[in-house]
Amino acid sequence: MLLLALLVACGRAAPEPSSPMARDQLFFVGHDPDPLLLALVFQRHRAAPGASLEAKAFAAWKGEWVTPFWERVEVAAWPGDGLEPALTAWQEARSAANLRLSWSDAEAGLQVKLRGRSAAIELSAETLAEAGVGEGPHGPLAWRAGPGLARVDGREVRGLLVAERLVEGRVPEPVFGRFELWLLGDGGDLVLGRRTLSDPGPGRALRVAPDGRALLEDFEPRTHRTRADPETGFALPTSWSLGPRRFERRGGELGRGLRPGGGPAVYDVSHAVEDAGAASALVLHLQDEAGSEAGPD
Repeated sequence: MLLLALLVACGRAAPEPSSPMARDQLFFVGHDPDPLLLALVFQRHRAAPGASLEAKAFAAWKGEWVTPFWERVEVAAWPGDGLEPALTAWQEARSAANLRLSWSDAEAGLQVKLRGRSAAIELSAETLAEAGVGEGPHGPLAWRAGPGLARVDGREVRGLLVAERLVEGRVPEPVFGRFELWLLGDGGDLVLGRRTLSDPGPGRALRVAPDGRALLEDFEPRTHRTRADPETGFALPTSWSLGPRRFERRGGELGRGLRPGGGPAVYDVSHAVEDAGAASALVLHLQDEAGSEAGPD
């Protein structure tokens, strides 16, 4: 299912990392003329003496799940915490013919090209304004947001884009319990929400309006139905609610890993659609413990 590319980087001297990991993420919600949800992750882990660079993307296009993008390369030296040197190391490790990801984030604007197995996607934004700070399982986060443009196989889609930076990767391998990250297209708004389901109380979400206004709000998705994972026995969600609104899983993909210290971990990514058809979301459900908060249906 996943493509693994192991490369040896050039032997240039590299700066010492200030944290065990670094990560940049892009989130796009498009609505004009067709609905598009896209989450793109580029993260780097220190793996002495070198580093592991990983890129992955998940998307739903015109209401359908799109086969995800995933690549990882191993390089001989830590490229530095910043996005630009990490991308340079990535591109040097890949030949031009096999380069499936390019990413430029500078004063001239943001430009990203992604060539997946089922679609070619481009993202661009002329300007992104500071949109606040937050916290995730790996550490503190900073956001920029603004209008964006996507091209899927040459077809343009206008929408909103959030660029997220992990300010300091304090916890490279957290124990998630049962954790969800949502990218939700809510009318014309983009909602980026996080909640640890196994903890009491609501999570937090960044909401970006079409005019660029950004605010933080409580975020409390609830699970209503689950399916049993055959390998772990984990109860993985298939139906959620946000307030009075109900969402059902329409497609997705499941990955597996290991919990820090041992034991299984499951990475279940879903395309969730509101019953009324007015909204849809990408739900990244990360679970490394048994249990479910599913309530009565």
